[in-house]
Amino acid sequence: MPIDETAGSHRSKGDSRTSPYETPDHPLLGRISVPSSLEAPRVARAAVTQWMPASLPHTLLRDAQLLVSELVTNSVRHAGAAASAPIIVTAGTSDGTLWFDVADIGERGTVSRRLPEGTGGMGLNMVHAAAARWGTSGGDGTHVWFELALPSALTG
Repeated sequence: MPIDETAGSHRSKGDSRTSPYETPDHPLLGRISVPSSLEAPRVARAAVTQWMPASLPHTLLRDAQLLVSELVTNSVRHAGAAASAPIIVTAGTSDGTLWFDVADIGERGTVSRRLPEGTGGMGLNMVHAAAARWGTSGGDGTHVWFELALPSALTG
């Protein structure tokens, strides 16, 4: 069963697997830890749906669900972790954006876009195309984060 922390929760400073955004100045919408499995993308999409404000445009919600799902799928496929290793998905708001961070314990190689092939290669290309900004950060495992711009009517 996934562990779900509700909006406003924060991890302790002792947890080195934190999002680059996870500070008191960047409020959390939610955080979930799911085991690396074929069910992980579906569980992450459901969490994103629960966290998003009702006033959010449906297209923005769909983008958030798709991109989180792609990054969680990448974690399941590429992290090199044991079958039940945790994947941490965190979301929040900051300066007119929704931000998302997907973290896993993977440390094999680097995270980079590649040309799509018959069996993969689309995930980071979709993130690149739909996100306002995205990137990676290391530390304890791998973090891939992205931002989606909020409509100005929701940021004021």
